[in-house]
Amino acid sequence: AKGLHGATMGDESILPGDAEEEWRSRYAKTRSSVEELLRAQQPRQALAEALRAPPYAETSSAVRESFRQLQDEAAQVLLKVLSVFREPDDIGAAVEALGEEEQSALMKYLYRFWGSGLPAKNNAQLFIWHAAVVKEAGEGAIVRAIYDWKWP
Repeated sequence: AKGLHGATMGDESILPGDAEEEWRSRYAKTRSSVEELLRAQQPRQALAEALRAPPYAETSSAVRESFRQLQDEAAQVLLKVLSVFREPDDIGAAVEALGEEEQSALMKYLYRFWGSGLPAKNNAQLFIWHAAVVKEAGEGAIVRAIYDWKWP
């Protein structure tokens, strides 16, 4: 996916400071939109919005700490959206409504969340999301998430 100034999200370690500021500004709009959709009780739209353009970075690159903080904020916003969905059928329908890019981003976030030491109750709910993504996108979604060099 192309980012600002034509750079892929994995290039942010070499982007000028203003490009990072542009990402911050764009993400602030995304976060605001997601929160507005949640208040309007439109969780599916909030989910799609939260996953539309995640702040990706290469897993092995020396990304600035400020950009990592932006990624952490984006992850927390998505986790908030995911927590709104309770029933497996609602989760499945939400995943089905996502595009392929959003499903791939969601899978990457699921693995990120599992690596962050969330409580068991949260992890159990994430497994329902994982099963829904695999059902909709196929097992290739797992491979793409694990082996892609860009992570949110």
